Amino acid sequence: VGAAVAGYNQAIAALAADRDLPLVDVHALVETLADEGLVSDGILLTADYATGQAFSLDGARFTPKGYGVVANLVIDALNARYGGSVPHIPTGTLPGIPLLAGCEDGTPSGPGEDELDLSRYVAIGNSLTAGFMNGALGLEGQSCSYPRLLAGQAGAGGAFSQPLVDAPGISEPGSNAGRIELLSLTPPTIERATPAGAALNPDQ
Repeated sequence: VGAAVAGYNQAIAALAADRDLPLVDVHALVETLADEGLVSDGILLTADYATGQAFSLDGARFTPKGYGVVANLVIDALNARYGGSVPHIPTGTLPGIPLLAGCEDGTPSGPGEDELDLSRYVAIGNSLTAGFMNGALGLEGQSCSYPRLLAGQAGAGGAFSQPLVDAPGISEPGSNAGRIELLSLTPPTIERATPAGAALNPDQ
């Protein structure tokens, strides 16, 4: 598996370099979190289950605080490549313990005068892009997806629109199970919420 991941990452890096596009290495971020952790807004984020503040209860996708770190890496890459000055998202204000908290719609710092034009902004990706959190796709994670955080911080034109799923989310298509919920921290005890959430805007 490691060799396959390395091969894919090398191919992606080569394509980005060939087309002169900014690249964000999320795999390197995950390795840093697992190895020594990362300090963001004065808070140490690690891969420790339920308490490390970087990963949600599924152990693979991020918490809101983790998605904020990813968004800041994207901001850094865009600013460096296109000469922008989009400020970092204050990750210290985002939830890190993977309970039921989502992000609130706050006032973003907004772009500077010389900002790159994100008036037409589209995010395409996988479960990380969608804000999958605690083993399900649901409003709590979607409200903190890194594309949504980036759109708000960069002042992207209009509201960032995405298909939304009501709490407790849905673990997979056709399933009646929702997110993983933490019942006890010591010892870590979890269960799946049921029934699954419904689509809030099925026309999206």
